[in-house]
Formats: sequence, C-alpha cells, structure tokens
Amino acid sequence: MKRPPQKFNILEPGINTSYRILEHESDIDIRLYTFGRELGRGISGITYSCTEIKTGIEYACKSISKTNLKSMDEVENLRNEIRVMKYLSGVENIVKLKGVYEDASCVHIVMEMCSGGDLFDLIKEKGRFNETEAAELMKVIVGVVAICHTLGIMHRDLKPENFVLLNKDHGFYSLKAIDFGLSAFFKPGQVLTEKVGTAYYIAPEVINQNYGPEADIWSAGVILYILLSGLPPFWAETLQEQLCKILKGQISFESEPWPQISDSAKDLIRRMLCLKPSERLTARQVLRFHEGYNPPKDEHSISKFKNSENIENQQDHHVLGHKTPNIRDLYMFGPKLGQGLTGSTYVCTEIATGTKYACKSISKQRISNKEDAINDVRREVQIMKHLAGQKNIVKIKDAYEDPMHVHIVMELCSGGDLFDRIKTRSHSYSEREAAELIKIIVGVVEACHLLGVMHRDLKPENFMLVDKDDDFSLKAIDFGYSTFFEPGQEQVYQFTICMY
Repeated sequence: MKRPPQKFNILEPGINTSYRILEHESDIDIRLYTFGRELGRGISGITYSCTEIKTGIEYACKSISKTNLKSMDEVENLRNEIRVMKYLSGVENIVKLKGVYEDASCVHIVMEMCSGGDLFDLIKEKGRFNETEAAELMKVIVGVVAICHTLGIMHRDLKPENFVLLNKDHGFYSLKAIDFGLSAFFKPGQVLTEKVGTAYYIAPEVINQNYGPEADIWSAGVILYILLSGLPPFWAETLQEQLCKILKGQISFESEPWPQISDSAKDLIRRMLCLKPSERLTARQVLRFHEGYNPPKDEHSISKFKNSENIENQQDHHVLGHKTPNIRDLYMFGPKLGQGLTGSTYVCTEIATGTKYACKSISKQRISNKEDAINDVRREVQIMKHLAGQKNIVKIKDAYEDPMHVHIVMELCSGGDLFDRIKTRSHSYSEREAAELIKIIVGVVEACHLLGVMHRDLKPENFMLVDKDDDFSLKAIDFGYSTFFEPGQEQVYQFTICMY
C-alpha cells in the first residue's frame, strides 16, 4: 500500500508573512531548546527532535515557516490547530502539547516525542493485522474520536499517518493521535462545508461539502478495512476515479483475506462506511460493539467482533457470555480485603509472574435468578475494560467465571479507602489538600463522562489509595452501578439506597 496523496484544501495566493501569527504571547522560549535530527517534512514545515536544555527531556518540534503560509485561511488553520491542541491537553492517546513559540521566521509547536513510528509504517511492515490486533488499535482510534466529538471537535483528517506510537516497547496502547491542522470545533447539528481531508479516507458527504462529525467515523471505518486487509476499500488510479468510488460506497469483501474474516467484523465496517451519515454508527456505538468482542482461544482462531447488546442471547448459564480459563489455574487466592452485597474481594497472586492483584468474586447464587443483576455484572466488566488506561481509575486485569462465581481481577490498591483515611486522620484536610483530592475525583468524573460513562455511586469508600503513605494516590473503584450514556440521553433509574 502506497502513502496516499497529501491532504487537500483550496488555497489563496500569498499574504504578508510579517503578520503576527499567534493570538497570545509565546508560552515557551525556543532558545532554551537544542535542535536535533529532522523527523519529518510536510507542506508547511519541518518536524525536528529537540531537547530542553534544563531537563534533558527530548521533545518533537514542528516548525512552520511563515513564508509557507500562503493565505489568511492557512494562518487561521494554524491558529485553530494550536487552539485544539491546547483544548485537548491531557486527553489520553492524544499527543501532549508542551508549548508554542513564535519568532521572526517560524511558529514552533513543541510536543511530546513519539519515537515508535506511525501506524502507516506499521501496516507496511506487517501487511495486515489479525482481528485481535485490529480490535485493540480501533479501540484507541475510535476512543480518540469519541472524546473529540464529546468535546465538540472533528479531526477531519483521520488516517494511519496521523497515529504514532509513543515508543515501540509499549505496544498499541501507546498509540497517539497527532496533526490537528484540519480539525474544527463544531456544535450539535452544525453543517460544515469546507472540503478538506486525505483522498483515501475522505467521507462522501465531505466531497459533497455538507457534513458533520459522522465524517470521522467513515475515515475510521476505512482505517479498519485497511488494518484487516492491507488495502484501501476505494482504491483507483486517479483521484477523480477514487472520489467516484467513495460516492458510490460499494465495499468488496470477496478477495483474500475477507472470506476468512468474521461476519461481525465485516458488519462493523459496513455500519461505519454507511453512505447515509444519519445511519452510520457513532463513536460510542463502535466502542460498545468492540466491548463485546471475545479474544481467540489460540493463534489460529478467527477472532470475532460481537455487539455487546447481543450477549443476552448467548447461553444464559454464562454470566459473562463466554467461557473463560479456570482462575485457580492462573492465580492463588490470599486474604480477604472486603465484603460487599454480592461477594467478597481477595488478594490474589498471579502464578506466572508473582504479581499481586485484587479479585472481586461475585457469588452467582445471589444474581443467577435476577436478569438485571446479571446485566449489571456484564456491564461492570465492559465499563472497566472501556475505561482501561484512564488515569486514577483502577485497571482491570481480566474477568473469569466458574460454576460458583464471577471473578474480576484488577490492580491491587493496598493503601485503604478514602473513607477510612478520613476517619483515622487526627485533623481535617486543609483547603489545599482537599483541593488536590477533589481535583483527582472530578478528573475521574470528567474522564468517565468523556467516554460516555456515569459512575452513579461516588463516595469516599469507592476511592482507594495505591500507597498508604501517599494521600493523593487515589484510584476510583466499584463500577457496579455504572452505566453507559449518550450525550443528551435522559436517564431514569430506580435508586438503590445503602444504609449504614
């Protein structure tokens, strides 16, 4: 697969490049950095490695020459890119902005260094990915789209070249979205008309200059097609022929390797590449589709994407909806950590590594005759996997089921809960300390809401300390009452009151 042509948009002839670009003062001093090797070159500028002299930390610096900005539209696009990057600062799987500096000749955007190469090069190297790998990559890619859309941002240039690995050692979870040069803020119902993007990945409604955030889902669907097959779905010799194929939206699953790909994976692609934007899956629906996916039992199995809503239709004696290994073959159980309404939490040790985890063992006797309770357990596991990798949220290791229990294995937080810490302190928290704790708690709420999750049981007992000597090593736990939601969706649920 060749790299597609560069992104396109309509440009105007030159402007006075002495015009100040930044709308604010520079927030770093580029003179405090030393420049190294060239990392990449684009239409408007060059990206270099650079090192902060004071700390020795290596960053990437995208230097945009003012002479390459040919119109006021391009100036505004650069300003918008900086606004978007600042707005998305700190969001998981999006490259972090360090700062921006303007001098007489260039605007310098300094950001975290991602040295693992881009996804396009990884595709070239591997040829194509199996379904398990593609599912993990799409969880990251569509997760980025979901957060951007919740924050009112369209990327508008999703493609493998715009996802880079932080480094090669951390695998797919270190994937980061970059290049927000064509991104746009939008409001619900707003129609955009600017024809921008990269030809392989552009949605039909963008070609027709009448589109909304659904266009990003189309681009993500094209990426999924390429991940599984190594080829783009709408390839043609000329740009005009390619755009015509996109407008027709006819997807072929006849040639290799598609006969070996699961029907569920192909169905997901069809629903992401639906010609009618209103009938296309949203980012959150794609993520939920992914959550029901079961990994293969061995390397020769064909993994499948399954809609999580279809779990109810599987064998009703499986709470999780699929068979799992025997947890006793993998972990040794230790002392009890706590007792809840439906089960107990224990320390467990992974036999292969000696690593200690917490295991929440839910009694099936207490939920087996209650359909809502079974769905709650399934949803709890789905939500914990959905939130995997989010800061200050306990990390799930895996879930298992045996005839008596469902076991949720997660990281061990051995410092006790926040409620006990409050009780045992000899004095109340200072305002500064309380502010730091609330910053963490509200940060968890924000991360959940961005990913379409309501916790619905926030209380001091549901925040654990990783380290008993660090009051601020908080992690949110217990997503048993949590639920997914769509923006604007009204929730009506009965209250479950716990009396102390």
